[in-house]
Amino acid sequence: MTARIPHFHDGHLVGIQPGDDSALLTIEDVEGLRHQLHLSGAATLQMDDFREGNIISDLFVTSGVSPDTKVLERLFVSPHPDAAAHYHDKHRAFIENKRAAVANGEASLIVITPSYGADLVAYCSNIILQTLPTKKT
Repeated sequence: MTARIPHFHDGHLVGIQPGDDSALLTIEDVEGLRHQLHLSGAATLQMDDFREGNIISDLFVTSGVSPDTKVLERLFVSPHPDAAAHYHDKHRAFIENKRAAVANGEASLIVITPSYGADLVAYCSNIILQTLPTKKT
């Protein structure tokens, strides 16, 4: 299943906290509510262009269907073109194992497509979405 989480459109990615085999993404939606997306279980994350005011166009979660291999290759970069063939063979097998884990629902891919700023891809085995309590004024 590839799911778009609609309430994050035009929200902001305001923080990333990496951990041991995990990552914590903090997102503020258009209503001003803060949410945390806990990624765990061999979490791998790759991001380009983190800026002040990272605006989310879409946040997709893919699990239970075969993902685009190019997304996995963005996370798990292939060996140098001049590397020995056995390194390329190992990498192809590694990518295929990751693709199969997402396809059978054992893992998930998270893709944040930006309107501005952070372009993010992550791989993990568990995702927990938590809405943070609002501060009383």
